[in-house]
Amino acid sequence: MTKKLLIVLEAGDMYASGYVRGLIYRDLFLKNGFDIKYISRLSVPLLRLETKIRKELPPAFALFATALQELVSYFREVYIINLAKKYDIVYMTKVAKSRFVKNLRKKTEAYLVYDFGDAIWLDKKIDFKGLITNVDSVTTDNTYTAEYVTIFNKNCTVIPDLPQIEEFDKARSIIKSKDKNKIVLGWVGSPSSFYNFYQIYKPLENLFSKYSNLHLRLVGVGHNPNLPPFNNVRYSILPYYNQSEMIREIMAMDIGLFPLCDDEAALVRGILKATVYMSGGAVVVSSPIGQCKDFIQDGVNGILANSSEEWEHKLEILINNPDLREKIAQVGLEFVRREFTLEKSFLKLLKVLHG
Repeated sequence: MTKKLLIVLEAGDMYASGYVRGLIYRDLFLKNGFDIKYISRLSVPLLRLETKIRKELPPAFALFATALQELVSYFREVYIINLAKKYDIVYMTKVAKSRFVKNLRKKTEAYLVYDFGDAIWLDKKIDFKGLITNVDSVTTDNTYTAEYVTIFNKNCTVIPDLPQIEEFDKARSIIKSKDKNKIVLGWVGSPSSFYNFYQIYKPLENLFSKYSNLHLRLVGVGHNPNLPPFNNVRYSILPYYNQSEMIREIMAMDIGLFPLCDDEAALVRGILKATVYMSGGAVVVSSPIGQCKDFIQDGVNGILANSSEEWEHKLEILINNPDLREKIAQVGLEFVRREFTLEKSFLKLLKVLHG
């Protein structure tokens, strides 16, 4: 019997989670006999307008756009709840409103699955307990977040974020090779996580003063990032990105930077950034915090660096050894192809959806 599956994304494809935790499975859902529908809790056109307003207009206009989004999303929730009454399963990814989840629980008979990543319980605006205690099952991206979830909901499954290795492989024959006259150190993320970058400000300043062939590429930092006071670092910025832009940017990087502060938010971060770098053929250099220290073998499939001195020393070794960069990048790529395939993650999700 065909099961009807409603997939509720928080912001369509505007958030990376919407793709890697939801849209990426579309074909496999269909292949496995699900009758599916994707829908966003927030209005994506309004989100795009809000992004444009924040870039071009005074803050008061952005406040108005946010208030309008809140109003529109309330009516969208009412519509989605009525729609969900016709579905067997509702799979929600990164939905931030417990009000919505509680009403789904009260007003539908659907099997509810809530998916999330990162330490969203640290955000005081989010009723995290209300989210996960009103669903039948929870999925998350790593064991650290799962440990916290099981305090409130024992039915929790770890499904790692997918680095989209299949899409990187498709692009390899199209995207031109890296510029051998330049070494690109890159960072990919979001404005909210960019504070971690300050961990490596001084090591980069020192290295850029010594090597003229270095370039720093910052991807996803927003239009007005709070950058460190660079004096020596030569850098360029891509404020926001979509999936194809991310793939192109990472495949142009030689070294992928993943510095993390030693705090709770960093401890429960998954390894998506690391595996995305690996998928693009960049050597990942990461702080030994959270899941990164469990998955990255120092000097084998990536590099782990703790103190400022260690960051500078290990980056300098990579800068001076192209053969070593190539060797570690290749092992990292093979690691991702082996451990982080779409099929593997989907089988785990399929088991959850079948209850």
